[in-house]
Amino acid sequence: MTTGQRIAYYRERAGLSQVELADKIGITKQLLWKYENDHITNIPLDKLALIGEICHIDPAVLSGWKEEGEEDEMNKYLEELRNRPDLRMLLDVSRGVTKENIEAVAKMLEGFSK
Repeated sequence: MTTGQRIAYYRERAGLSQVELADKIGITKQLLWKYENDHITNIPLDKLALIGEICHIDPAVLSGWKEEGEEDEMNKYLEELRNRPDLRMLLDVSRGVTKENIEAVAKMLEGFSK
């Protein structure tokens, strides 16, 4: 699937017409049509970011750099930190701790896991 095809797919999935999406990102319907039909393939990153925001899809998915639903390791970890009070507590108690202290604790945790 091309970038243009993905834009059309996610636009339709968001229930938007070409005119509605074009208006929201500040371009003409004709220019959006050119994006969706691959007549223009060097779509400005700011437009991809806006399309992603409006259609609720990661711009990296729109561009084909990653698959929908694919999350990098850091995003998964951050989400877990937000949702688990026990992990948030680790962040709270680690404020102001030195790098050496963190390395010592990491070694202790490695020992527990063995």
